[in-house]
Amino acid sequence: MPVVVKKRLLDLLQDNQQNYYELFVFFLDPDVSSFEKEKKARDFLVKEINKLEMKEIDFPSDINLIKAWCENDNKKNCQEFQAYLNRRQSGQDREYFKNVAQAFEFLIKVSPTKKVDGAWLYSSVHYWNDPIFHELIITYLEELGLGEPKANHVCIYDDLLRSLGLDSFDLLLEDEYYHQAVVQLALGYAPPEFIPEIVGFNLGYEQLPLHLLISNYELAELGIDSKYFNLHITIDNIDNGHAYKAIKVIEDIYNKYRDKE
Repeated sequence: MPVVVKKRLLDLLQDNQQNYYELFVFFLDPDVSSFEKEKKARDFLVKEINKLEMKEIDFPSDINLIKAWCENDNKKNCQEFQAYLNRRQSGQDREYFKNVAQAFEFLIKVSPTKKVDGAWLYSSVHYWNDPIFHELIITYLEELGLGEPKANHVCIYDDLLRSLGLDSFDLLLEDEYYHQAVVQLALGYAPPEFIPEIVGFNLGYEQLPLHLLISNYELAELGIDSKYFNLHITIDNIDNGHAYKAIKVIEDIYNKYRDKE
């Protein structure tokens, strides 16, 4: 291992890093062992969880109500999107991107997260012999395009940035824009004790958000290829897509392990 790599690894293992970008590079570095990444993931996630303010989270405590809760949230976002379309059809301006420059800024700022799309499910492949995790593994493989680069979500986003000449601007981003990406990478290398967090994160992340619908609409309106965003609207659907699978995994795990510590 090169001396520079060893020094960076030592700094990270000793918790000397001061920013998310360094952690981003650490988790993506092929010269760093999975063992060391798992240790760092555990420490990072414990700190992140301790920062959470749980009091404001509106989520059902009854497992049997989760599906209805997700369906209601989906319906609400669709209704709000229809209200948005009505405003636009009445002549009102775009609400997210006033011009192409703002759209480009958005695409650059979310790029670190898009470059690790699906990473939070990486560790699920370790449980391939347990049928209860198959929905998670299928979701992960679909994020990767099932082996087809043209369908790989990360490749699709990289191609979009490259086609717009925006593929190098992520290096100029402030550190905070790497935070969400590091959370996903840490979950991807997390040990088994974090399975509840991985499953819960997956449930939340695979729901259909209003901002995705509006972003997809306005990017297309500005002449920017919105394939990446349109793909997620399609594949994350709550009827039989990733949102459906996310709910099913939680129900299956609960039913299998409900009487165990």
